[in-house]
Amino acid sequence: MLGESPINENWQGTPNLQYLNLKAFTQVPVIQASGAASRPGSLGWGSVRGPGFWNVNLSIGKNFTIMEKVKLQLRTDMFNALNKVNFTGITTSINSATFGQARSTRGQRVIQLNGRLSF
Repeated sequence: MLGESPINENWQGTPNLQYLNLKAFTQVPVIQASGAASRPGSLGWGSVRGPGFWNVNLSIGKNFTIMEKVKLQLRTDMFNALNKVNFTGITTSINSATFGQARSTRGQRVIQLNGRLSF
């Protein structure tokens, strides 16, 4: 690292979702004869974590008595009920043109409806 923060403060406001700060990283020199890096990088394994992931799951149900021995249960389950976009797939290859960009999302909203008749 070159003394800069490795993560952009306002990365979601950038046009290409640039999560990693390009100014904080530089390529390690490569030996011409072997094509191997001349020295290890200065940033340790696992030093930078990806953007956080969170969602809210919600379940709502209602039981109805139709007759003495006949009951109906209606229920809905919502996974990621608030439909929060969670970015993943940060490109970590410094040689890539998309280095440091969030390239995918996960955890879209899923709604499931259930009905159960018991007798």
